[in-house]
Amino acid sequence: MASRQVLETSRKYDGKILSVRVDTVILEDGAPAPREVVEHKPAVCVLPVDRKGNVYLVRQYRHAVGEYLLEAPAGLMEEGETPEEAALRELREETGACGSVTFVGDYFPTPGYCEELIHLFLADVESFGETDPDEDEFLQTEVLDFAEFYQMARDGRIRDGKTVALALRADRNH
Repeated sequence: MASRQVLETSRKYDGKILSVRVDTVILEDGAPAPREVVEHKPAVCVLPVDRKGNVYLVRQYRHAVGEYLLEAPAGLMEEGETPEEAALRELREETGACGSVTFVGDYFPTPGYCEELIHLFLADVESFGETDPDEDEFLQTEVLDFAEFYQMARDGRIRDGKTVALALRADRNH
């Protein structure tokens, strides 16, 4: 059984999106051990699908990996915002799509060192308006039919983890 006892916590970094702490924990055998933890705000990822079965993804440059990635619209939850509200906001901001969202699950992308939780949604797109991306977001929208999207997630052409996780959850519902 895993120990939950924390002997000491040391804050190492506090940033806009994430913070880092080191916890000294007691292991199952009673020995103390350091555990580095990235504290990350909760996020949402939403897969917009229209009535024809088209999926709307965004391509954007991700500095940490030095590549343009194809992703489902996603973003951090704002203070006091529900996951559903955040999903609808991100959907509109990044694709201009309006519609309803359905929660299909959540997951921890990197639980070995990060506490981030991403809430996953499917969106039934009813109409499109203007996009309103954050000022530091430069997005290109790409439209795929659902079968192509799912195949790209399976064969590795889509490499963004949250989008692959969403493809697995969305496939159950299509």
